[in-house]
Amino acid sequence: MDTLLSLPDEALLAVLALLPPRELFRCRVVCRRLRDICLHPALWKNVKLRKAGMIRAALALAPCLASIRRPEALSMRALASHVLSTACVVEMLDSDVCASDEVPYAISIFLKLSALGGLKELSLFFGDDLQEETPLLLKAIYNLSLQTLDIAYYGGGSLPPLPASWCDVEVGPSLTHLDYRSRRVDPFLELLLRTHAETLEVVDLRRTKNIPVALLSKMPRLRCLRCVPINDLMQLVAVPNLQSLELICVRNLSAFLHDVESFLCVVSQLRRVKLELEDRSIPTDAFLLALSRSPSAPILEALTVKGLIGSLRPVTFIPAEFLSLQCLHLGLVPSDEMLRSVSPTSLPSLTTLTVEAPRDTCLHSWLHYPAVQDVLLRNKGLHLRVSRSKAPEDCACPWCRWGCHVPLGCDFSFSAHARRAGCPVKCLQVVHPVTL
Repeated sequence: MDTLLSLPDEALLAVLALLPPRELFRCRVVCRRLRDICLHPALWKNVKLRKAGMIRAALALAPCLASIRRPEALSMRALASHVLSTACVVEMLDSDVCASDEVPYAISIFLKLSALGGLKELSLFFGDDLQEETPLLLKAIYNLSLQTLDIAYYGGGSLPPLPASWCDVEVGPSLTHLDYRSRRVDPFLELLLRTHAETLEVVDLRRTKNIPVALLSKMPRLRCLRCVPINDLMQLVAVPNLQSLELICVRNLSAFLHDVESFLCVVSQLRRVKLELEDRSIPTDAFLLALSRSPSAPILEALTVKGLIGSLRPVTFIPAEFLSLQCLHLGLVPSDEMLRSVSPTSLPSLTTLTVEAPRDTCLHSWLHYPAVQDVLLRNKGLHLRVSRSKAPEDCACPWCRWGCHVPLGCDFSFSAHARRAGCPVKCLQVVHPVTL
């Protein structure tokens, strides 16, 4: 301990930063120096808490926190009482509001944390059980100077109309990230999109139908959009900074087929595209071919395709126009023909290929399939990742019986080279001279 205390403040802070919050509180009783330095903002600015006891202690003593996620063991009323007397600056709050009597406490928490200079991010989960208290909650949210807002509304209908008495209040734009989970477009969502049109950069409406595309088209900074397919997608062609698009569709994709294809053919600035399409009546290669014809094809860096793509021919599976593609994620078990089509010629920039492993064999055996070994050997810098793998219970592989495959999972990147600069942390060489 004497050696530790002999360190200058900067070095001591670096050591203390390795401790969990609970240990920092314990260190405070050792001596006066630790009592003070253990409350240095540098030790708390990245701390995220979700346990009731630690939340209470931190609100009483800590100068700042990255986030609080309210657990069930800590009632909204109890949290409000602790927040009322705190001086702790909390950047992010994650909570649900389950009953109308919780709304006043939730609002008091929002206002106090915001007044302290915090609450830049808010994640809220609520439903129809708030009844007439819902407009009060929405008004409080609307008047906060938030940067990130995540709302999950699980009610059966849509949110009620907003009272004119506060809808006309002028609020400056501040939101950069909006994640809004509701079955239908409601007045509050439209108000948020209009108010923050100048600042919004990331908009996630993947569970909302009938999205107001006209409002999205007026967002000069919009760079990432996640949504269901929509008929008026062409209105987004002129959005200057839209670089990432995720389309999620479970059914009825045929109604939007023409609009999606038309958009993908002409959009010019996309660098990341994710197509999560589970409507088996539509061939996925139609979208890939449309994307390959667009001005975005030469600059596309990441492509994720999940859906019915097992029947794709290699020529349509990897269009030659994707010269800048670095990351390719396929929601399927690749055929040998698909793996053979991956080459430095067809995809010269590819560094990461993510696929699923077969369910009838273990990951160890699959990694040593000739086609898998071959694709890694031919693409020296490629990292192969597996998004889903589960060995059969009666697997005959001796390595599985010995329990050697437990560490192998979705976190690893498999390659034909030893880990080097620029590789993922868990880069594992699975092609060796003895296997060639």
